[in-house]
Amino acid sequence: MTKERKDHRCAKWQVFLMRSKAGHWMFEVRGPDDQVMGGGGGYEDAFEALDAAEDAFPGCDMKWVIQQPMGYMVNTAKREAE
Repeated sequence: MTKERKDHRCAKWQVFLMRSKAGHWMFEVRGPDDQVMGGGGGYEDAFEALDAAEDAFPGCDMKWVIQQPMGYMVNTAKREAE
């Protein structure tokens, strides 16, 4: 089932595209309160990761895309562990 209208609840969601140190791309979707709503990884390029994010959240407007530098997820995990 596909949604034809955009879901207003996720109008301000952001998609973070990140490249791992191994060279794979991943995505993370965050809500307006900066809560992680979902994600995925292992993609060949940023376009494939963005397509996967759009497929995972079909009712959301993915125009807010933020590309993070390589190793972003590792740095974030270290900060959260402290």
